[in-house]
Amino acid sequence: MSESKNVCRCPACGSTRAHYDGQRSTSTGTFMTCPACGHEGLFDRWEVTRDWYVQIELPAGAPVPANLPPQTAAERAALEATARWYVMAHDSYAREDRVVGEYTTEADAKRALALAQQQPGADHMWIVKGGS
Repeated sequence: MSESKNVCRCPACGSTRAHYDGQRSTSTGTFMTCPACGHEGLFDRWEVTRDWYVQIELPAGAPVPANLPPQTAAERAALEATARWYVMAHDSYAREDRVVGEYTTEADAKRALALAQQQPGADHMWIVKGGS
């Protein structure tokens, strides 16, 4: 019997010692770091989900391996092919970011952003490319 696990792995070297650093994260980004190779940075939540987390199948009770294959060019291309564009806004009252809309092309997202920014009381808004 096997079980499915969501594992954090460094997209550069494949180390499963990679992790989230809460002290260096901000309200708009998650700081991810890999102690094995030094790859680190501040990423939005879609980049973290797309690049840092993978789902693997393990035999029941088996430990997570110390290394997994790093992200390949083919894997990255497949993720890019299914990417979506999101119009985001920072809600200053709730102190959080929220998705205003999801679009299949950057041009559609830019048009929606331009319209949304014309509305009275519009919060800080931007576009993010994310996974499917």
